[in-house]
Amino acid sequence: MRQDEAEMRQAEDGVRQDEDEMTQDEDGVRQDEDGVRQDEDEMTQDEDGVRQDEDGVRQDEDEMTQDEDGVRQDEDGVRQDEDEMTQDEDGVRQDEDGVRQDEDEMTQDEDGVRQDEDGVR
Repeated sequence: MRQDEAEMRQAEDGVRQDEDEMTQDEDGVRQDEDGVRQDEDEMTQDEDGVRQDEDGVRQDEDEMTQDEDGVRQDEDGVRQDEDEMTQDEDGVRQDEDGVRQDEDEMTQDEDGVRQDEDGVR
C-alpha cells in the first residue's frame, strides 16, 4: 500500500479520509475531486461504461441535460429518472410520463400531436 504525503486515515465505518474536498448530493452520496465515491451502494457498469449504484446515481463523465419533465439524460441517451420504461414494436421506449426514448426526429402538427419519421404518434 502506497504511503504519500496525503497520508490516509480510515475511520471505523470504512469511510476514507483524504485531503480532497468532499461534496454531497441529494442522495447522501459524497464524492471528492478525484471522483472517488463515498457511499456504501454497490456499483454496476453498463455497456456504455456508465457506472450506476442502487439509488440510480450515475458515475460517468457525460454531461447531463434535464428536460421539462425532470428527466435527466446524457450524451449517450442514458436516462436518469425513476419511471419504468416500456418498448413498443417500433423499438420506441416510453416511460409513464410519455417521455419518448427513440432516435427519430419528432414533428408536431397543428393539433399538438407529435409524430416521428416512422409515423409513431
